[in-house]
Amino acid sequence: MLTNCITTRESLTQTRKASSDTERIIYYASLAGSTHNTQPWIADIISDTLLLVRADFSRKLHVVDPTARGIYISLGAFIENLCIASEYFGYAPNVFLTANSSKDNLVAEISLKPQERILHEISRLENRATLRVPFRTDTLSIEHINILTGQNTASIHYFTLQSEAGRYLSATNLEAYTQQANREDAKEELASWIRFSNRDVKTQRDGLTTSGMGINGISGFMVSRFFKPYDSKKKSFVDAGVNKTLAQTQNCAGWLVFTQPGNTPEDWMNTGRLYQRSHLECRVLMIGFHPMNQLIEEESFETQVNETLGLNQPIHLVARIGYVDTYTEAISVRREIQSFIRDFRR
Repeated sequence: MLTNCITTRESLTQTRKASSDTERIIYYASLAGSTHNTQPWIADIISDTLLLVRADFSRKLHVVDPTARGIYISLGAFIENLCIASEYFGYAPNVFLTANSSKDNLVAEISLKPQERILHEISRLENRATLRVPFRTDTLSIEHINILTGQNTASIHYFTLQSEAGRYLSATNLEAYTQQANREDAKEELASWIRFSNRDVKTQRDGLTTSGMGINGISGFMVSRFFKPYDSKKKSFVDAGVNKTLAQTQNCAGWLVFTQPGNTPEDWMNTGRLYQRSHLECRVLMIGFHPMNQLIEEESFETQVNETLGLNQPIHLVARIGYVDTYTEAISVRREIQSFIRDFRR
């Protein structure tokens, strides 16, 4: 019976496979992370060497992402994957970020120049996974911290769980999650993106599935068969989420905090690119990565967190990290490519 549950994107098939390098590149780009797995991107193929990336504002989270920061972070992650995939298929990507305001639909123009293939491990894009299980609490090695931060120490900050800042982030994340989880408008929005049943997963191919929320095994089977999205608004479901978050915030090596100089779409997209770059390194290092952004999504916490950490740059993303003993398959389902590609070559 459990094998009848859709638990990974491999459980679904694409009705039309990517048929050109540009479509393959865009498919790999779409494996990027996004808030609530909304996948808020549109890719225009103008020619074999020119792509436009647009924001799909119909997928905006109006309650928890009123400024559209989350959309632009997601688009930045999409662009980072696109660049990696471009090099793998033999193209040098030149990215020009175009969005000046949070309402701009066109966010990037990307030209592709043929070059020798750079044989990145493309499987990293396929295997990237957000883990919501408790992590080990031993501190990350300096070598691994340096890999995750790269040359971006002004924008990526690591705080151990045992540090004062780490303890503060754990406590504040739990408080912010609890506040958001109990807000009626946030519960309503979350419910609209929950895909409990196999039919919803197959039809929508986006949003939060049972496995995507870390509800597996017998519990996942029962929820996928007998729960409806509105059940997520019930007190028992909310309380279970709070208890799980408590365990998560107490069981990790620490926190990665991503900052940028300002609060513009470009800053947000650059955050998304850095986030994706760090996340892609995690699996080979056996490090779990779990974005937890409620403490800056909740307005009453955001100013306080920025002032307390004193990083001199706005915080745009926070992630829980830590070593893990096992890694699950990539589980976030993806839309079919024809639903977000517009091909103007024909």
